[in-house]
Amino acid sequence: MQILSRELEYCASGECRNAISINMRRYFAIAAWTILLVGLIGGTTWSAPLKIPQYISPGIASASEIQYPVNTMAAGAVSLLLTLNRSGQIQNVQVLRDFPSLTSSVQNAVQNWTFTPASLNGQTVSSEISMTVIFNVFNPAGSSA
Repeated sequence: MQILSRELEYCASGECRNAISINMRRYFAIAAWTILLVGLIGGTTWSAPLKIPQYISPGIASASEIQYPVNTMAAGAVSLLLTLNRSGQIQNVQVLRDFPSLTSSVQNAVQNWTFTPASLNGQTVSSEISMTVIFNVFNPAGSSA
């Protein structure tokens, strides 16, 4: 009992807390030095900087003129989303904005166009390209007045 009462007196005086605090500081200092030394001895290997993927979007290589539909006085816009394969050939045509009397002439004309394929890090990839064709009754050829 006497030993226990001495320990209680020691801890009650605050010295016990100080000893624990000093031991914890030593423990963390040893751990930090160990991590630092292992890193230095093991040597750090620096990897090459991350390369940002380079994407080049598809383009229109050649395009025929889109004919204004005969007997149509409509003005409006038609938007398409073209899905291209790795060779730049059209795989799918999706109508995003439809103008019923004008859409078919845009779809027909686009089928004859050629595209440059998209590429990612120098390799051709399938892609999508959107386009909008605006029809104007007062300027059906699309040239400037």
